[in-house]
Amino acid sequence: MLKDILDAREQRACRRNELERQYNRAVVSFTINIPMGKKNDLKYRWLCRLAVNEYFQAINDRGKVIEFVEERTSPDGPVTMLVVDEDPVILKGMGIEIEENHPLGRLFDIDVSGMSRGDISLPLRRCIICDRSAAECIVGRRHDHREVLEAIDSLIENRRNEICKKAAELAIRSMLYEVSCTPKPGLVDMNNNGAHRDMNYSTFLSSITALAPYFRRIAREAGDWYGTRQELFDRIRPLGIKAERDMLTATGGINTHKGQIFSLGLVCTAAAYILQRKGRVRIDEASGMVSDMTKNLVEKDLERGKLRAIGSALTKGEQFYMLHGCKGARGEAAAGFRAAVDTGLPALKHALARGAGFNNAMVHSLVSTMGEVEDTNVISRGGLEALGLIRDSSSRIMEAGSVFTAEGMRAIHKLDCQLIDMNISPGGAADMLALSVFLFLIENIRM
Repeated sequence: MLKDILDAREQRACRRNELERQYNRAVVSFTINIPMGKKNDLKYRWLCRLAVNEYFQAINDRGKVIEFVEERTSPDGPVTMLVVDEDPVILKGMGIEIEENHPLGRLFDIDVSGMSRGDISLPLRRCIICDRSAAECIVGRRHDHREVLEAIDSLIENRRNEICKKAAELAIRSMLYEVSCTPKPGLVDMNNNGAHRDMNYSTFLSSITALAPYFRRIAREAGDWYGTRQELFDRIRPLGIKAERDMLTATGGINTHKGQIFSLGLVCTAAAYILQRKGRVRIDEASGMVSDMTKNLVEKDLERGKLRAIGSALTKGEQFYMLHGCKGARGEAAAGFRAAVDTGLPALKHALARGAGFNNAMVHSLVSTMGEVEDTNVISRGGLEALGLIRDSSSRIMEAGSVFTAEGMRAIHKLDCQLIDMNISPGGAADMLALSVFLFLIENIRM
């Protein structure tokens, strides 16, 4: 084991020298500071990728181009090497900035062609446990390896807690923004109860409060997860079922957020997973992870309805799939919630860029999404004809100028009255609005 590690370090040094000669530039290399030969453990090896991502961002901020990147796994753990056309002193300073200021920076080892901190007149790194220099403690064997691992695990745990808290906080904030968005045609908002007789704004607030622990729990599960993405979905699904029971208890049996428990729960899980490992969330990456988690869900949940004995009870989702081929929320998830990613979020950003306040930007996002989403809530109440009506109305509202014109706002209020009279509630579009808001909030978070 020790010989393999020493050989890997020698090979790493040789490879760095090769790249230096090939590009005639300094080489930046990334490894991690984990003792006892545990650098390749799933529990730790993602730290190298996190360090690299932080460095990539610093390079992008300087407007520099990465000329070469190479990632390897060796007996001495993961290693990444890159070449950038930049002064080595600046490259070293960028690495030190990350090592000193990132919450897990003490676990990163960012080396620039053999340069040391002393080369740029900086003190040696401090020990993770005491205030001495790390080199002094290593040479003097002042700390037991287990003590060091405990300190490392504590750092990771603190970061994980911060990420779980942030992801859950943004999920709850998104739900609050969604229910407060006004006007929302056919839906509960600050003006009226929409096409609902059994719920109001206060009912939604009670439900959201009850669901806060659910989002914290699934974010935690994602941060701790090292299995496959489909296995992660199987792990959180029972938590969603429990959250539904908590919701019904809080609302006296009224279904206010079943759709968002599923859709927002999935995206919150993906966001927490990615934040833990990469420090920031790219929208397409989160969408892709949701798709990976649920790609067999339609077949597993909906196709099984075809196999049941005639006369057995089918769920609403199974009925719509059997009768109309509608895949509903499961299909949306398997596709990565493209209605939110491709329509809802861009519409929200577009409205904000045009100077709309956040409420009106949400209204614009909602109406845009109503024209795209396959809303089983609408089909349940009014059939495919109602779905067609809503899509046509969305197009007319857009043509009238949406929230940016008085005519467009009148059309939105008119649709609200029409859907209330028809007892139609586009709840699926509301779920996509909450997702769009969450994606907007999480996109610029750096952890």
